[in-house]
Amino acid sequence: MILEAHGVSIRYPGSPRLVLDAVDARVGSGELVAVVGPNGSGKTSLTRALLGMLSPVAGRVDLDGVPIEDWDRRAIARTVGVVAQREETPFPIRVAEAVMMARYARLGPVEAPRVADRDAVRRALERCDAWELRARPVDTLSGGEWQRVRMARALAQEPGLLVLDEPSAALDIGQEMRQFELISDLVAGGIGALVVSHHLNVAARFATTLLLLSEGRVAGQGAAGDVLRPDILARVFGWPVSVSAAPDGRPQVLPLRQARETR
Repeated sequence: MILEAHGVSIRYPGSPRLVLDAVDARVGSGELVAVVGPNGSGKTSLTRALLGMLSPVAGRVDLDGVPIEDWDRRAIARTVGVVAQREETPFPIRVAEAVMMARYARLGPVEAPRVADRDAVRRALERCDAWELRARPVDTLSGGEWQRVRMARALAQEPGLLVLDEPSAALDIGQEMRQFELISDLVAGGIGALVVSHHLNVAARFATTLLLLSEGRVAGQGAAGDVLRPDILARVFGWPVSVSAAPDGRPQVLPLRQARETR
């Protein structure tokens, strides 16, 4: 299963500026691609284009070699699990019911959930350390709990690919690392994952490929060590950084204090 953007350019209606300019991206089975970059660099627009939610003014998006616009939306929902950047909690259903909603793309219009659907919901909640939340109304969850439930909902789809926009938002350090360890384990099991993240260091620790965006263009793409270089990052983020190696050899970025004129 492969999701690809080929030279995709996006312009929002009424805007003269391209929010994506000839961007190439690819995620396939067994790959974890992390999309990083400053605010407003086009990260979320890229995920929306990859999911067929935005139509390119140039280029195309293919899912398994078929143009994304030719896919039935229910078929996409069975194939790609999504955690969007922003989502308000829906009406106060219980957590297990919210996660069960992910199974409806596999059910007929009036078909009741089956044993297999309930089992998929339980497995997803357990993998996201959220089984104990199953009876809670979703409007009583903390931000971190709701994020774990949203991840469980994506896994309950049993997708071949995951597209995750800031999946560790509202999570503390431990929860964030558990989230990325979970994504890494899923990728090791054959799922492909494209993850948008503001956290360069966490992305560098887990990603097989980094895609660095700047003002809608690709500023770097490849292994973390090739992309997270001080000269590239200083130019893209407009701030000086140093880059050192973590114990596993992956690059880690430290923002520097700018020298101040003294009087």
